[in-house]
Amino acid sequence: MDQPQYSREQLLRMLHLEPRQLGHWEKLGLFPRLETYGWRDLLRARALRQYDTADISPRPVQRSLEAIRQRDPKLNDPLETAQLVVFAGRVELHLGGVYRDALSGQLRGPVQPGGPGLRPPL
Repeated sequence: MDQPQYSREQLLRMLHLEPRQLGHWEKLGLFPRLETYGWRDLLRARALRQYDTADISPRPVQRSLEAIRQRDPKLNDPLETAQLVVFAGRVELHLGGVYRDALSGQLRGPVQPGGPGLRPPL
């Protein structure tokens, strides 16, 4: 079965993005610039838009992804295999039920549901 392909214009329209936002992600290396985009690209753009909506600017996402890749090279693309969340104003990596500070790698203990500080992207 063939994967659906989307043009840049379709991607922008489906995710309600401005061209400059997508261009900024491309410039930072957070999103590829392609002729057509597949389903994984659509999911990646959606995740980046959700981080933006949750007030996580692209630069902390970029720094966090770089730190995660350096610490664990097996996580080639953390946006595909994990979730970034904000806790107490810091970007954290959520993978396999474990929360780590994305920059330092420090583990964080569990938080009660509805407790203070945890904001997953929409």
